[in-house]
Amino acid sequence: HLGVGSLGWFRSGVEEASPLKTREYLAVGMPTISATLDPDFDVQSDFYLMVSNDEDIESIVQLLIQLKRLELPSSQQCRTFALEHLNFVEKVRFILS
Repeated sequence: HLGVGSLGWFRSGVEEASPLKTREYLAVGMPTISATLDPDFDVQSDFYLMVSNDEDIESIVQLLIQLKRLELPSSQQCRTFALEHLNFVEKVRFILS
């Protein structure tokens, strides 16, 4: 129901990333939690739920506690977002613009 993206990037000093794993989760209809900024998502995205990028797991715990109250996007909404915004054609179009 929920993909878990990369959480240990801070160990390498990474603060922003575009992991393929996140795109794959969305393509199959799962919103994702992750600890790094991703240029393809707003900080308040319903598809990409941010947790702290450090050893402290409290933000993950709090997110999981709140998960029952969150209205996560449906599988179809996740898939549609991925198809419209994360596909190869859109990424190349952005690079060439």
